[in-house]
Amino acid sequence: MSAKLNMRQQEDKPMILLIGSLPPPYIGPTIAMKILLKSININEIFKIELFDISDNRNPDNIGKLDIRNIYLAVFHIIKFNIFLMFNRPIIVYIGISQGLWGYLRDLGFLIPSVLLKKKVIIHLRGSEFLDFYKRMNFIAKYITKYIFKRASKVVVLSDKLKFNFSELVRSENIVTIPNGVNFYEYDMSSGISFKKEFKIRNILFLSSLKKRKGIHIFLKALPDIFKKYNEINVVIAGGWKNIGDREQAMEIIRKNEMEDKIIFLGEIQGIEKIKTYQNSDLFVFPPVEPEGMPWVLLEAMSARLPVITTAQGAISDVVEDGVTGYLVDPIPEEISKKICYFVDNPLIARQMGENGRKRVEEKFSRERYLSLMEDLFSSNL
Repeated sequence: MSAKLNMRQQEDKPMILLIGSLPPPYIGPTIAMKILLKSININEIFKIELFDISDNRNPDNIGKLDIRNIYLAVFHIIKFNIFLMFNRPIIVYIGISQGLWGYLRDLGFLIPSVLLKKKVIIHLRGSEFLDFYKRMNFIAKYITKYIFKRASKVVVLSDKLKFNFSELVRSENIVTIPNGVNFYEYDMSSGISFKKEFKIRNILFLSSLKKRKGIHIFLKALPDIFKKYNEINVVIAGGWKNIGDREQAMEIIRKNEMEDKIIFLGEIQGIEKIKTYQNSDLFVFPPVEPEGMPWVLLEAMSARLPVITTAQGAISDVVEDGVTGYLVDPIPEEISKKICYFVDNPLIARQMGENGRKRVEEKFSRERYLSLMEDLFSSNL
């Protein structure tokens, strides 16, 4: 009897259909979808269905035109339309792509959802949709305008990113919801708030190892650091996504005789990643192209690390220049200068790390993120 009652209660809940992928790979959109799907509060209020479009291959395949991606796109679009025929979701939620092939697939989900008058919520987790839109041909622009005009809400990571939809969506229909991280995880292993020794010795770069993420700029900043300080250790975590990028990076390392001074960990996740943050003293992440709101910055600040980064996308919302770290131009000399400052001023570095942790707790917690998503769904029923 209780099982039947629970089933009836579940059926009585308004259905929200989430379209997206789960990790692996561990990238922003898949991490966010996993957090959303596991929310206890949201699952208590709504009947959550995931339409899984995961492709668990290397993230370098994302957005590329290959046979596997074509097959998956066609398969998922057909399966999605069948799902809509036999189910009645009130809200269809999708993280929109900013690349041609991913966006064409997304249209296969958005067009039937709009035509069937579902309440569509579109979430942009990057910062380049307007540039992508401007490159579209006339037909694609017409279809895009038709869809976005009928979307219930469009979500961006920061007020600074609302411009992406200024030509497509009324301002009142654009909602800002920043990413949120479980900052408690970054205390688990150490169990302490402060490191005993307040010195900058271990510098961490953690990201996918792409040119656009600033890996080459970072490497070019290191020779001056190694010349000035003997005890500095550099750890680089992440996977190479392009052979050319890797070869260029290795050439910088060989040319400056840094082979024995840099440790490459490869891709890390879970407790290994948490421990890597905890064993570090400074986090450097200087992307040279537009970003959304990088999770690695929220993670590093959760681990009380001062950060050196660039003002791409919504990064300046996360990092307060001179308070939680520094926003610099993506130039080796600028990065080197700030690293030297932190090494020479460890107590300031420590305080900025603490400031960063407090900022995450106040503005970028997982609880706040899920609360805002719950409000978004509730307001569109």
